[in-house]
Amino acid sequence: MPEETTLHTSTRWMLHVALAATLLMAAAAGASAATDAQSCRAAIDKAAGKFLECRLKAESTFASKGDAAKRSAALDKCGASFGASFGRSIAAFGAGDCPSTPQAAFDEYLTRCSDDTVAAARGGTLPAACGDGAIDAAGEHCDGADLGGDSCASLGFASGTLGCTSACRFDTSACDLGAWPVTGQTKCWSDGGVGPAVEIACPGTGQDGETQAGATLAFVDNGDGTVTDANTGLTWEKKDDAAGTHDKDAYVSWADAFTHVAALNAAAFAGHTDWRVPNVNEIGTLPDYGRASPAMPPAFNDGCTAGCVSTSCSCSPGTVWSSTTLVSNARFVWIMTPTNGESDIRGKTSTAAVLAVRGRQ
Repeated sequence: MPEETTLHTSTRWMLHVALAATLLMAAAAGASAATDAQSCRAAIDKAAGKFLECRLKAESTFASKGDAAKRSAALDKCGASFGASFGRSIAAFGAGDCPSTPQAAFDEYLTRCSDDTVAAARGGTLPAACGDGAIDAAGEHCDGADLGGDSCASLGFASGTLGCTSACRFDTSACDLGAWPVTGQTKCWSDGGVGPAVEIACPGTGQDGETQAGATLAFVDNGDGTVTDANTGLTWEKKDDAAGTHDKDAYVSWADAFTHVAALNAAAFAGHTDWRVPNVNEIGTLPDYGRASPAMPPAFNDGCTAGCVSTSCSCSPGTVWSSTTLVSNARFVWIMTPTNGESDIRGKTSTAAVLAVRGRQ
């Protein structure tokens, strides 16, 4: 091959390499770094996988060798290694960015899973679980085609086809929405012109308690820290009392309300990345004016005890931000007070809770 041709070929090859390196560097620079929360979840996932692998390897050795002492020592080593890995993850990324579930609970659950696997491998049967086609495990709404007799209509939707997710939770995405919801008020009162207002019979008053216009309040707890309104189609973040991301007392400024929502989207909270701060009309659909302290449906105030998490309880915050600014004075924004369902205004530099919402735009 002539020297010139060889030189040109070599030059073209070097240019290709240089271009490829440039593209790789650009791709690496453009890739977003994982957050501490994402990194902690990844570290704990990896530690949990190694723990299960370690336990099953020890059981496999025991099945072939029959040495009980070595099995016990190997299982102890698995537990110690998992505990150390879990602790390093918490130390590296901080308790606030790591799961609130303690290491002991992970250990107990993963141990039970490996024990169940071993028992089945020895000729036993696996325990009831999501994915076996039957509603037979705690917390299942449904399982495959088994909907437990429920339908879109029984959950409060107008019509449609109810489905089931792989996590054995109702999938209401194909359900049709109902009418605009009622206020929840069913009683009537005097005007209080002379003396205090007293409850009176509703017929003929024309009050809200008599007309009860709108669709019956219907909220579906999705079992993942969210609640869906069968009438509006909106899905809401639930609050808890676990001193974490969803704590009812986690009050922030209006600007930080949007930061909270951005964090939910970054973490794909409940499997979604389209969470937002609700506008004043959206948040106005939540109060149940037939209740007080709080004037909220039970789905937003259920089993709220110290330390409870949003997948098993629901707590009502004192004040909630909307995303809607007061036009006459842009330093203020509309809020909703769940205690009595009242809409009011508050300065943007003040603090309130954030009840994130998604859906029906």
